[in-house]
Formats: sequence, structure tokens, C-alpha cells
Amino acid sequence: MKKILFILLLISLIGGMAYAENYRLTESGVERLSDSAWIPATMKNADWRDFLIWSKDNTPLPKLPPPVLVVDEKEEKVKARMRKKAVDELISEGELPAGYE
Repeated sequence: MKKILFILLLISLIGGMAYAENYRLTESGVERLSDSAWIPATMKNADWRDFLIWSKDNTPLPKLPPPVLVVDEKEEKVKARMRKKAVDELISEGELPAGYE
């Protein structure tokens, strides 16, 4: 029984060593990709110290680029017309003063 437990322990340790942790740089630290944990760049944080040791032999993934905001000009024109129509209607009903924009 002890022999089986030893073999299982050995297999789990070898399997653990084969697993390579991955990190991604962020604005002020790193993200550990295995659990999506954000790790601040401070020596007070044990995970940060682990990352520094890991980074001696490994390279983290680069920061993600900022999201790109896509503006649909046609949609914006439709929204502007709808706002103007709503304001004009409220002015005609006396809910807003004349000349309101």
C-alpha cells in the first residue's frame, strides 16, 4: 500500500513539474493565466515573488492591446435624428422650453 501511495505521489509531482505556468503582463503587474488571478507588482505579494523567479527562465506573454472602439457612423446619425425628433416633440408639447438643444 505504501508503495502505491509513493508511486501516486511521484506521478503527481512529475506531472506538476511538467506543467508550465503562464503569465501575461498588465499595466501594473501580471495576470496568471491558469486561474486569471491579477498579481500586483509588489514584493509584499508572494505570487509576485513567484513570478519573478519564474521569469528568470521564462517569458510572459505581452500586454493585450487596448480595446478598439468601433463607431458605426450610420447608427450615430440615426441616434442623433431620434434625439432631435424627441426633443422637438417635447418642445411642441411644452415639456421643454423653446430653443432647447
